Amino acid sequence: MVFSETSKIYDPLGMVAPIVVLFKVLFQESWCYGLGWDDPLPEALCKRWCNYMGELHHLKQLQIPRYISYPSKPVELLGFSDASTVACAAVVYCRVHAEGSYAIKLIAPKTRVAPLKPISVPRLELNAALLLTKLITLVKESLTLTISNIVCWTDSEIVLHWLSAPPRKWATFVRNRTAEILDVIPRSQWRHVRSEDNPADCASRGILPTELIEYTLWWSGPSWFALPEPSWPSNTKLNISSSNPLVLVEENHKAAIVLCANEIDNPLLLLSSKISSWWRLIRIVAYCIRFINKKRRRREGYSDYELQQARIQLLKGAQAHAFFKDIDQLQNLQQLHCKSTLIRYSPFIDESGVLRVGGRIKHVDINYNIKFPIILPKDAKISLLIVRHKHEINMHAGVEATFALVRQKFWILGCRNLVRKVIFGRKTCFLQRRTTSTQLMGNLPSARVQPSRRFLHCGLDYAGPVRIKYSKTRNPKIGKAWFAIFVCLSTKALHIELESDLTTDAFLASFRRFIARRGKPSDLYSDNGTTFHSAKRALNELQRLSTFHEDRAEVAQSLANEGVNWHFIPPSAPHLGGLWETGVRSIKLHLR
Repeated sequence: MVFSETSKIYDPLGMVAPIVVLFKVLFQESWCYGLGWDDPLPEALCKRWCNYMGELHHLKQLQIPRYISYPSKPVELLGFSDASTVACAAVVYCRVHAEGSYAIKLIAPKTRVAPLKPISVPRLELNAALLLTKLITLVKESLTLTISNIVCWTDSEIVLHWLSAPPRKWATFVRNRTAEILDVIPRSQWRHVRSEDNPADCASRGILPTELIEYTLWWSGPSWFALPEPSWPSNTKLNISSSNPLVLVEENHKAAIVLCANEIDNPLLLLSSKISSWWRLIRIVAYCIRFINKKRRRREGYSDYELQQARIQLLKGAQAHAFFKDIDQLQNLQQLHCKSTLIRYSPFIDESGVLRVGGRIKHVDINYNIKFPIILPKDAKISLLIVRHKHEINMHAGVEATFALVRQKFWILGCRNLVRKVIFGRKTCFLQRRTTSTQLMGNLPSARVQPSRRFLHCGLDYAGPVRIKYSKTRNPKIGKAWFAIFVCLSTKALHIELESDLTTDAFLASFRRFIARRGKPSDLYSDNGTTFHSAKRALNELQRLSTFHEDRAEVAQSLANEGVNWHFIPPSAPHLGGLWETGVRSIKLHLR
């Protein structure tokens, strides 16, 4: 209803803008409450709404002359801008000199509510000045009269100060708006006015219809409009200074660039911190050494001597940065300090000036780098590059393998942690270490978890064949034999019986021997032969024992007479017989 009634006020030229702005502000506040179209207004807003609506009928008394001036006379456009915390306003008048006096007419006002985002009053005043600039541009394009002069007023000294300086001096918000204003209206046409003489003040705050009808400042402008321009209030010097906080906050402060030069004893340390490859770092240093030695002759590659010299320079630079005190003491043939981190390694300096680990294995016939590895600090960049290089050239080896490869030439303090950091931080190695999901197995049968006499519940499987001698003569006959493996389900104990063939009688004989030795089981478990279908040809005879129904039935009947229950696992389910399959594996492992 608020929006509907506000829209009924037909004012295309904005002549009653001080009244309409009250309804605009009211509508904005109702939107902030989150009200729907049909929701009632809060009590505070409802009282204001009723007060405004009760005053609207006074607008019927208002008469506004539409005639502006004589067509042959030049016209002056005079504009005012003002802003409050709730709205911005601009108003444009025309002044024509005719018949010894000045005729002042209201042409076009414009209002705009302040944004919901909090914004300072000087910025709102600047928005009002920009609104006035756009309004004057619109009036100039609409009128067909001759415009002789344009003068604009604002009561904000800060806005005038912003307009007096180049736009590039200010921050983005002020810079963009001042540039747009000065493109249309130059600074010489902007003046300061007191708030009491500013007609736009009532439009930025809003007044009721009864007050607007008799408000001559709105309809005719300030009283000095009727005087010649030299008699207008002088545009005195602004009282605001550049040190005002409201001005300083909008200045475009450029960040000061400070160059700090650090004195580095060894430039190789700075170079190593910018290179991510050990091999590339060596080649760069080798090129630098070639340049220093004035070997400018172009070559296809680097010699082994040049690369070796580059390695030595890099290693010496890292050691000199981390162990300079220890190196100085060793060069002066002094004893290391008792709190030195290298005292436990008995270090010495070799012929190339590289610090190495000492020891008592000088006469061992192995590589010199293995006997006396090069000492490096763990926080040096080249230590990280060396570990990374060893890890990559050895096909992304694991922690222990990479650690052993590094130790063959270098003794990095805290090397194991550094190796872990390199390997665990690489995406390729992380993806290789990920584990695959495994199937969650079912519950174990009661025979596996209930305590019982050994071999009371047992599993059965065959292993073989194996080749055996039938006699101890010089040329014995070689034959085949099989193992019948009985596994206790409770204790996982194994009982092995040797069989000469895979017949039913041979199995029953081995089973009787098993009972005589271990006691009669109550339950016997085995597979039903489907696990042997794809076995090798050498196991075909073993398959016959488990697959023929006649033999299996005969064995089962014999066991039933003995009071033994024979259970067959389901087909294609070898995991149910994992216990005796493990026993078969153990037998084969020891017979290799």
